Amino acid sequence: QDGLNERFAVKYDCAVLEYELRIFNRWGTLVYRHNQDQPAWDGTFKGEPAPSGVYVYILHYEGFSKNQRIQGEQKGTIQLMR
Repeated sequence: QDGLNERFAVKYDCAVLEYELRIFNRWGTLVYRHNQDQPAWDGTFKGEPAPSGVYVYILHYEGFSKNQRIQGEQKGTIQLMR
């Protein structure tokens, strides 16, 4: 709530055809799934602030970069601090 790093979003510099961002809590519960109406996770789950902790993200993407078709998956963690 300090105005810094309030959202986790996908940044890209290619023509994206589609992507899906999913974020899970430590028990494997899906807490966020990207769609066009919600371009970035704001640290909430079911309208309430999610607890502090480590969350796992999985990003599937497909697009074009330098006239080449690209696709893949990236995984990582996010540390949510309140």
